[in-house]
Amino acid sequence: METHRQAQREVSESDGVIFDIKRFATDDGPGIRTTVFLKGCPLDCLWCHSPESKSDDSELLFVRKKCVGCGSCESVCPEGVHSFLDHEHLLDRKRCIQCGRCIEACLQEAIEIKGKRVTVQEVVEEVRKDIAFFRNTGGGVTFSGGEPTAQPQFLMSLLGSCKEEGIHTAIETCGFVEWKILSKIVEYVDLFLFDVKHIDSIRHRKLTGQSNDLILSNLKRLLQHSKPVEIRVPLIPKINDSDRHLIQLFSYVHSIGLRSVTLLPFNEAAGSKYSWCGKRFALTRLKTQTEERLKKMVELGVGAQVNVRIQM
Repeated sequence: METHRQAQREVSESDGVIFDIKRFATDDGPGIRTTVFLKGCPLDCLWCHSPESKSDDSELLFVRKKCVGCGSCESVCPEGVHSFLDHEHLLDRKRCIQCGRCIEACLQEAIEIKGKRVTVQEVVEEVRKDIAFFRNTGGGVTFSGGEPTAQPQFLMSLLGSCKEEGIHTAIETCGFVEWKILSKIVEYVDLFLFDVKHIDSIRHRKLTGQSNDLILSNLKRLLQHSKPVEIRVPLIPKINDSDRHLIQLFSYVHSIGLRSVTLLPFNEAAGSKYSWCGKRFALTRLKTQTEERLKKMVELGVGAQVNVRIQM
């Protein structure tokens, strides 16, 4: 019998997998925006705040603190994914065929499947609902992830359709994508929200699984195309938020002709999502940067002739 996941792979280029759509977003580009989150990412960042976005497959999520141990999920699951031992809810995610019966049975909404295959038309229809807000605020649509360029044909179709509607487009990208793919997307994008996680290539590989050589090369090529690029840096305590690293990063940004950087303070709540996915968070006990520390980072930017913005 064909499983849900197997069926998902046999689709046309007009289909893709998303895991969320956030309306009335204000932190993903100018104005009021609709942010569409695509699944799948080529990096494996230790601090990823969206572990449910890494895989390009849909996934079963379980929020243990919501579970009351009623057993409804166990009684309806045809594959034995759910079981209870000494009042503890156990899951065998490998057996899940994502039929959705447990979700329907759970009155506490403790179970969810993250990842839904949708058509370009379905996404654009959702985005189109907010066109009036886009026009009144200078907003638009932002495609995020995961890494949106990991589904290049789907992304290109989405961007093209939105441009036909006159909608401002932005993508949030880690930059790790072949230029032959990115070059085809460039003409449909009004703004790139470009992540730079670490300026040192060797350190970047240790932290994300990949070198930053391709990322920085793509960044320079985008600037040659005169595309608006906003550099965004996720601040990870004891990893990339030291004075030394930030000065190096700001100096690099200045050297390639950019004059601003957006810093994203560490989100302590991100680690809770890992248990929902049945994964372990590698960076426990980290605390977000203090206001005093963030102020010092802004001062470092001034010294490097770079305007630093803190996005809380």
